[in-house]
Amino acid sequence: MRILLALDGSRGADTAHALMKCLPWPEPTHIDAVRVVEPLFDLFVMPAVEFAGSMEDLLGAAEVQHALDTDAGDLATAGRTVTTHVVVGRAASVIVDLAERLGSDLIVLGSRGRGPIGAMVLGSVSAGVADHAPCPVLVARTPTCQRAIVGL
Repeated sequence: MRILLALDGSRGADTAHALMKCLPWPEPTHIDAVRVVEPLFDLFVMPAVEFAGSMEDLLGAAEVQHALDTDAGDLATAGRTVTTHVVVGRAASVIVDLAERLGSDLIVLGSRGRGPIGAMVLGSVSAGVADHAPCPVLVARTPTCQRAIVGL
């Protein structure tokens, strides 16, 4: 099984991470942990601002990669491998595109990352992913799961 896990440092992402750890995934399972760095300045065009470095340098992608590696490191166990990805772009689009490109069987993400104001301005990532995903989406609202309803 191949699972794409979206982590952004939010409480919702922490919930998704905890749920990933507690569920009994079949062996072998590969987890692709992704952190999307969204360039907020795209929303506010500032033509007079110039930056000589790369987009990754500007957004601190190296620090983000280190944090993601640390967060996702405890998911690797016997029968479960983890790869991390830091991608610059719009979160919902990046997650959907990456799941399609990697051939993910499932996407797991938290129900809230941006908060109510960010979701109002930028849109809900979990809703955008669920609407366009190439595979099933598990939106984690609690860190454990005792039962599930599956619609066919």
